[in-house]
Amino acid sequence: MATREKRVEASEIRREELEFAEEERRAEEERAMAAADEARSSAATTAAAEAAGWETEEEELDMGASDRALSMKASVTEEASDDVRKLWSGIEGTAPEQTEEEKEAMRLDNLKRKYQNAIGRLPYGIPSKELAGMDWMELSALLATGEKKTVEGGAEVTQVNGRWYYSDADDTGTFLTEHGKKVEPKREPPKAAAAS
Repeated sequence: MATREKRVEASEIRREELEFAEEERRAEEERAMAAADEARSSAATTAAAEAAGWETEEEELDMGASDRALSMKASVTEEASDDVRKLWSGIEGTAPEQTEEEKEAMRLDNLKRKYQNAIGRLPYGIPSKELAGMDWMELSALLATGEKKTVEGGAEVTQVNGRWYYSDADDTGTFLTEHGKKVEPKREPPKAAAAS
């Protein structure tokens, strides 16, 4: 009984293999026919273009493979029309024009990015306790749009939430520290009473 089941199973496997091989053969024939149709279509298109006066230019592509490895060579079959040439002819010399609003928006965006990068580079985080919990994006926007002034020594300070903070992004020693904050002097430990 077991051998009969094995024979039936083996015959089913052979039948499936034959069906699969037949499907593969048909698919290969279809691919070959499609490739032949494409080659005929390409040849007809090239012949029609040459009959219409178009010139084909051979263009070599160096893709790191030898010539024998490439099955097709690229060619330019069409030149740009007069309208397209006119359109592109004036583009090279003129720079895009920005309105004052666009220039100001670009300046503010660049300034915000500069402050965001500077905040991210602070070695120990934001030094001001009042600003430490703020979102970087919000803080950079406040620094970019806040009132600015120059104080003694040429340092720039910006007003954020009613307080003035050093806003020189290149100076990590003072960046985002409060201007005018009184620093308490270090107290010396009490000296021991002189032994009498």
